[in-house]
Amino acid sequence: MARGSLAEIETQILLCNNLGYNINLEELEQKIDRLYALLFGLLKSLDKQLATSP
Repeated sequence: MARGSLAEIETQILLCNNLGYNINLEELEQKIDRLYALLFGLLKSLDKQLATSP
């Protein structure tokens, strides 16, 4: 669900940019990439914990 929400925010940011809103697209894309990385790390860690729990 979190990945879907992040993808939705990314879409909204791209839409704003395409509609001509004055946003710092590069900075926002970097933040989104960082959030994807953090989320992937969290999911990987949770999967590992579930795999090793009794």
